Amino acid sequence: MKKRRNYYKPYRRKRYRIRPGAFVLFIVIIAAIITTVLLVYLKTNDLGPFKPVIDPTPTQTPAPFVQSVPDPTPEPVTGIQPAATDSTQPSAFGFETDIQVDGQIVSDYTRAAPISFGSGADYTALKGVTTFRGNNYRTTSSYGAAEPTEETLTRMWNIDSGALTRWLGSGWTGQPLMVQWDDDMRQMMNMYDEKKEKDTLIEVIYPTMDGKVYFLDLDDGSYTRDSIDMGVSIKGTASVDPRGYPLLYVGQGVGASGDYEWDDTYMYIYSLLDGQLLWKYGAADHDEFAHRVSWQAYDSSPLIAADADTLVWPGENGVLYTVVLNSDFDRAAGTVNISASEPVKYRYDTPLNADDAEDVRWYGMENSAVAWKNYLYFTDNGGWLQCIDLNTMELVFAQDVNTDTDSSLVLEQEGDNVYLYTGGSVDIKHASGDDVAEGSCYIRKINALTGEFIWEKQYSCYKNAKVSGGVYATPLLGQGDMDGMIIYTIARTGSLEKGSIIAFDKVTGNVVWEQEMKHYSWSSPAAVYTPGGKGYIIQCDSSGDMMLLDGLTGETLDKVNLGENIEASPSVFNNMVVVGTKGEKIYGVRIN
Repeated sequence: MKKRRNYYKPYRRKRYRIRPGAFVLFIVIIAAIITTVLLVYLKTNDLGPFKPVIDPTPTQTPAPFVQSVPDPTPEPVTGIQPAATDSTQPSAFGFETDIQVDGQIVSDYTRAAPISFGSGADYTALKGVTTFRGNNYRTTSSYGAAEPTEETLTRMWNIDSGALTRWLGSGWTGQPLMVQWDDDMRQMMNMYDEKKEKDTLIEVIYPTMDGKVYFLDLDDGSYTRDSIDMGVSIKGTASVDPRGYPLLYVGQGVGASGDYEWDDTYMYIYSLLDGQLLWKYGAADHDEFAHRVSWQAYDSSPLIAADADTLVWPGENGVLYTVVLNSDFDRAAGTVNISASEPVKYRYDTPLNADDAEDVRWYGMENSAVAWKNYLYFTDNGGWLQCIDLNTMELVFAQDVNTDTDSSLVLEQEGDNVYLYTGGSVDIKHASGDDVAEGSCYIRKINALTGEFIWEKQYSCYKNAKVSGGVYATPLLGQGDMDGMIIYTIARTGSLEKGSIIAFDKVTGNVVWEQEMKHYSWSSPAAVYTPGGKGYIIQCDSSGDMMLLDGLTGETLDKVNLGENIEASPSVFNNMVVVGTKGEKIYGVRIN
């Protein structure tokens, strides 16, 4: 029996004994597997600790900043579409509209080549800034990235501009354009030989109030080619064709005499191959359709619907112009031509509108419109926000924003939600002489699909007979570590000479930071980002100061003075800023 027990003992020990360490390891592995599976399930289904939390405070951690790659394919006209609610029905405000085709008013219209704009990031494949605030959403006036190690500004160069009659230097909105042309494009243009051979050339294109369009080398301000002498003052912002066609669109906002006579103002298209005028259209020949016959002006920076070869240009006479260009750019041959059709026009009227009377609303769009899919949005001198279907030229909805609104809208899309950001001026027509009047300006976030207000802020501002207060600068929609903010510059708030730049939480409208300005500003803020997404703001003011702000906190890091009032808005390419002043100078400033 003893021998038998010894036989089975080693066998049982070998088969059934589990070492304590191995048992613990086994339990840990099983627990880790179960935990991992559970966490993946919760995160995938937005449950437990992974359930999204809406935090109205913008993130303090810099997010990676990615330069968008343009996609020339237009966004199809499908899915979500704008529609009026009871409160934004045009009939609620007494709107009456007309469409003119081939010189005749028609009851309805369908565009032969439908328009469908893509996203703002897809507006142009060109390297640079090609229109006011960069694209059809009006979200940026900068291109590329900067790495400010010193966080200072240095004046690098300046050139003289000039004056025409009483209009001096660069005015509002006056934003320069910047383009880095491909080598073959430089060769076919009328650039100086040394500029044609400069592979790194970034060309600054700048119409100013002395009647000239300047072409400058961003590096040193030297001329890249002869100026175009238009002979009329330009205070708005031009546009370069986003398709890369060598076409420049320039709008005249001041009569040729320099006085407030707007019977000889035009929209112009120039060839950037040789500087020749290809097309002009405007008041002297075609003002019968406008309700506001006394004020023909085209300060708005136009958009080009690439898929439909169509120019979209609002006028301060209260007419929206759309023009099929029939453009022909032969890149191999180095030729460009257009054969523009008669504009298809839209106009509007309400019981509250009239032509320049003191106690009524004025017609006319001085700001630059935004486009989303086949819809165009703009505000006007009478305090109306309108949404137009460009393919039918019908008014989809209207909204009363109370005051003259010259600041351009900014559009944002987040999934199926589309928003507009806007701000108005102090609309007091009776201020005269040195009298100072006080009124309110309104800053709002608006549902772009219905026209309904999401949030609203009201600020007390001042004006006199010469300069109005309120929001003339177009707001800045933050990215990178500024994501979650919408930044507004308000003129003449706090006192007649002061102003403020305010970052609002874009979800709630709460103030994130506020920087009081000793001198008011009409100039729009420009954002600059590092490759890692840290944001800076360039803000100019009426004393001639250009300031560099920390975008996350609003702290002023540095400033340089450019001598005179800066009404114009700057553009930025990498670490170089360009802007013109009322002191008849154009400056290039480096962010160090």
